[in-house]
Amino acid sequence: MNWAGVVLAGGASNRMGQDKALLQLGGSTLLQRALVQLERAGCQPFAVTRDGAAGRLRDRPGVAGPLAGIAGAIDGLRRFEVLLLLPVDMPLLPDGALRQLRAALSDESPYLGFANSLFPLALRNDQQLAETVNQLASGDPRQASIQGLLQALGAALLPVVEQWQPRFCNCNTPAQWEAIVASHAEESEPR
Repeated sequence: MNWAGVVLAGGASNRMGQDKALLQLGGSTLLQRALVQLERAGCQPFAVTRDGAAGRLRDRPGVAGPLAGIAGAIDGLRRFEVLLLLPVDMPLLPDGALRQLRAALSDESPYLGFANSLFPLALRNDQQLAETVNQLASGDPRQASIQGLLQALGAALLPVVEQWQPRFCNCNTPAQWEAIVASHAEESEPR
């Protein structure tokens, strides 16, 4: 199977007050870190942004939230059988989580996520995914969510490995970003 690794980087970052994709951690932007992480997971990496600038894929116009990025990925990456989706704002996510999704995807489980976390996701890039995203995007905006997508697809949710749980965090606010920076610094300290 050919896998596209997709960084969802199209959010407005209103609560953060600056573009999260450009935040620096460990000498790289969050966007660069996520692209490299997806490449390490064996995927061809892509990013989806609001405007599609710099050769990136573009969020689908008229669709809100992360669903816009998923729709944009479906539109631009039809040649890939699977989309491994990672938001730009989860820089502490362990590589093992992406490997776990890759290993668990099968004909019986073509749509995968993790319990108690909206991301990352592994989704078979098939007609059912495209139709479900289109239906959610054109319907009631309250249903146009990642949770709604997972429910509509009947996605299987894997348990999060206990020691990974603290690393399944994202940063939407300056306080959350400060906590991630502190956690990263603690992990980087020599022992």
